[in-house]
This record gives sequence, structure tokens and C-alpha cells, in this order.
Amino acid sequence: ILCAGSCNFSEIVLAQTRIWFVFPLFPVFLMFFISCLAETNR
Repeated sequence: ILCAGSCNFSEIVLAQTRIWFVFPLFPVFLMFFISCLAETNR
């Protein structure tokens, strides 16, 4: 929603025509995953 600027599904799809949100948001996913692992003490 923050990257696309809308909650509308078709707007989100259209916002990804230049670049998929997977690539710029991958570092954010890694930080989230590592913090989840740290919280579970594993």
C-alpha cells in the first residue's frame, strides 16, 4: 500500500508495471525475517 499509494488491487498491479515490488522490498523482508528469528531466540 505504501509503495503503490492505493488499496485498490488494480492500482497496485498497475504500479508494478515498471518494476515488481519484490525487488526493492527484498531487504525489508530480510530485516523482518531476521528480527522474527531473533524474537523466537532461534
